[in-house]
Amino acid sequence: MSDPRDLSLAVIGVGHLADYTLTGLRRGGWRGALRLGPRGAAKAAELAARCDGTVFATNAAAAEGADLVLLATRPPQAVEAAQSLDLAEDQVLVSVVAGLPLAGLAPHAGGAALARAMPVTAAEVGASPSMVYAESPEAMAKIAGLFGLCGRAVPAAREADFEVGTALACVYGWFFALYAHLADEAQAAGLSPETARRMTLGMAEGAARVAAETGRKPDEITAQIASPGSFTRLGLEHLEDRGAFAPWEEAFGLLMEKLRGNT
Repeated sequence: MSDPRDLSLAVIGVGHLADYTLTGLRRGGWRGALRLGPRGAAKAAELAARCDGTVFATNAAAAEGADLVLLATRPPQAVEAAQSLDLAEDQVLVSVVAGLPLAGLAPHAGGAALARAMPVTAAEVGASPSMVYAESPEAMAKIAGLFGLCGRAVPAAREADFEVGTALACVYGWFFALYAHLADEAQAAGLSPETARRMTLGMAEGAARVAAETGRKPDEITAQIASPGSFTRLGLEHLEDRGAFAPWEEAFGLLMEKLRGNT
């Protein structure tokens, strides 16, 4: 496979996801041609200027000849957008549309390989754990190589696994609300706003890195830190007594029901 930094990319749908993903890809060394669809003319022009791309008159023109075609529209517009393309067998149609199985796009993909990806806003700073799935090994190698440039690509063995990854991408968004509450409490207890912010986010980042880089299970790390009689144990026991983790589990279950079409 060619260097993923040289893959050409067409983007159909130039919203928030396209913005942070393209920013992260360029920051991560991606140097391939960027071809943008015209929908959202002002945003497309801004992205073209900032990320060294070209805006085309139609989605079909943008997609023509691109190695990868990123479908980044809202779910209701995704099938219509795919129908407007004329894709070839050597192309890969990569959907980042949440909750849309590849079976819904297959009739409109021509001979292109089909794939899914789910980058989160951390892509902008090169830190997105992006789940990727493709129907062929060749397509998987391409999308894993590309999304690895803006963080870490996490291959899914089955498309069904992708829905769980999508739910976790939503949980990622909840973390910010938790951090905001904790920083507010630290500020109320006397820290300056900047110190409260830096300490809260630093502790979150440190916890994630310890678990990710040591390979130890999070509950084992908790048991070691929250030893009997420690202040950490005092706070943890209060959270457990109040059932603080149950709503998170319930919210995750709610997402899974929705993503799997059971609600």
